[in-house]
Amino acid sequence: MNYTVLYSDRDVAVCVKPTGMLSQSDEKGEPGLRELLEAELGRTVYPIHRLDRPVSGLIVFALNPKASAKLSADISDHRRFTKEYLVCVSGTPSEANATLKDYLFRDRGSGKTYAVSTPRKGAKEAVLEYRLLSTVRDESRGDISLLSVRLHTGRTHQIRAQFASRAHPVAGDGKYGSRIKSEGIALHSCRLAFDHPYSGKRTELLSLPENSEIFRLFGNIRELI
Repeated sequence: MNYTVLYSDRDVAVCVKPTGMLSQSDEKGEPGLRELLEAELGRTVYPIHRLDRPVSGLIVFALNPKASAKLSADISDHRRFTKEYLVCVSGTPSEANATLKDYLFRDRGSGKTYAVSTPRKGAKEAVLEYRLLSTVRDESRGDISLLSVRLHTGRTHQIRAQFASRAHPVAGDGKYGSRIKSEGIALHSCRLAFDHPYSGKRTELLSLPENSEIFRLFGNIRELI
């Protein structure tokens, strides 16, 4: 299982994480991308955010404490640190472009996140906006839609839970009710934009999903986004 260092300088490294790799080591001691990157670079790296194990795509690491503090402060502001995803969902959303707002409750017992209709103890507001890029009809799996999603908040399993609550689970995500079989869930962190912690220069990187049968249904995705 290989990862790619897409960008690296003295302050920041941006990698493309493959499906199935942890962002960082878990309680069982299995090494994740953080530990592999530290071994490759021979230095401590600081995770700024995470991707779920079955999610692929761009992830940022700071390479010194000062850069870590700056990026960690910026990531809470979706205008300063933007995260966009490509996602394939079952069916076709009723609106081509929309903002989804929910309160999400994390059930640690089941390891799942649920959308709840009203605020409750432990529930946190979650906001995302999406654009419908294309829909294809698959003979055995029905309609599958490709969406571009931009997060305004960063809750655990946010994209997966918000679309599943609207009967559009992410393709391949059996944990949240998808009946579509896939080698991983069809969720890819495709674009990151942030102010460089040293120079302040706006930095933007793009990654398209590779080797995914679900995403290949849509042809040349670069032309769609």
